[in-house]
Amino acid sequence: MSNDSNISPEQLEWIQLREHLDKKRAETEQLPGEGWRKIVTKCKENPFVPIGTLATVAAISVGLYAMVTGQKRLSQLMMRCRVGAQAFAITAILVGFEVKRRSLLAEKAEKENQQSSEQERS
Repeated sequence: MSNDSNISPEQLEWIQLREHLDKKRAETEQLPGEGWRKIVTKCKENPFVPIGTLATVAAISVGLYAMVTGQKRLSQLMMRCRVGAQAFAITAILVGFEVKRRSLLAEKAEKENQQSSEQERS
């Protein structure tokens, strides 16, 4: 057996890094079904994003089918609809970010107000 005093500081850093990474990996591992719960939760928070995504997929699908079958007018219309659906989805994402940001700022301000009122009472 080797003596513990022979361990160099570099080896200790690697050991600590490995332990830290293992801990982070264990925290982020998902149990079966957790991914779907997260998707459902996100869809409930901002339902317009999946609507925009589904509309985009539908427009692409119909547009490609129309292109393959030779319906140029319908294909062109669906590609224009796709652009609109993508714009809708991107707008929904940006609005969702802004709503979340504002709610986090409001929570932060509320906590600061509570802390300052507690300090005044003391």
